[in-house]
Parts: sequence; structure tokens; C-alpha cells
Amino acid sequence: MTVKGKKITVHDMTLRDGMHPKRHQMSLDQMAAIAMGLHVVGADAATTAAYRELGFEIGVAFQIVDDVLDATSTSEVLGKTAGADEANDRQSWVRVLGLTEAQARAEASWQRADALLDALPGEPVALRSVIETIYRRTS
Repeated sequence: MTVKGKKITVHDMTLRDGMHPKRHQMSLDQMAAIAMGLHVVGADAATTAAYRELGFEIGVAFQIVDDVLDATSTSEVLGKTAGADEANDRQSWVRVLGLTEAQARAEASWQRADALLDALPGEPVALRSVIETIYRRTS
């Protein structure tokens, strides 16, 4: 993309929350997967929009929880190297917001996802269980 004659890449950009777009990759992946599935079954625009919003929220939550676990857990519990974001100077929700605010943001994201689930047609019990697992995971 070019802005005022300067080429801008995804690596130069941040989103409104101050996070680099690559930190939202999980959100974008979730939105795309949901949108494709809904397209296949012929869902209407309103249903698709509601599920895409939920998908984005799930992705944000997954990344926040992942960043918090990276900062607070051990390699043995995680099954991968703990502290990698800090060690590799990667932008993370914890590094940008601090641990307490990142944890609060994760909780707010859970509440938002819960409200979005309540607004969906039917009772998506299985989906609610999957989302709770994402928010409450320890590894």
C-alpha cells in the first residue's frame, strides 16, 4: 500500500490498540475460517457479521492469553519455551500493556465473547465450551 508516496507494509503498521497486525493474526485466521464456513452453508449477512465479530474476539483472546502464559508460566507447563516474547524482544500484550492490564483485557474479552454468544441464534453450547477452554487454558 502507498500512503503519500511512501510504501507502507504490514510491518510498519499498528492497529488502534497499539498492537502490530501480526499480533492479530489469530483473530484474522478465526474470522476467515468462520466466514468461509458460513458462506458454504449460505448464512445471511447479519449472521455472518455476528460470527465474524465473535471470531475476531476469540482470536484476540487467544493471543492475549498466550502472551500472559508466556510471561507467567514455565516451559514445562507450556510445552514450549516460556518467556520467549521477552527474550526475543517481541511485541506482546503483556509488554505493551503490562501484566495486570493484559489480564484485565483478557477478562474483558471473555465477557465480550460471552455477550456475542448470547446474541447468536440458537444456543451454541458447544461453541461456548470451546471458547471457555481458550480463555481458561493454562498451557
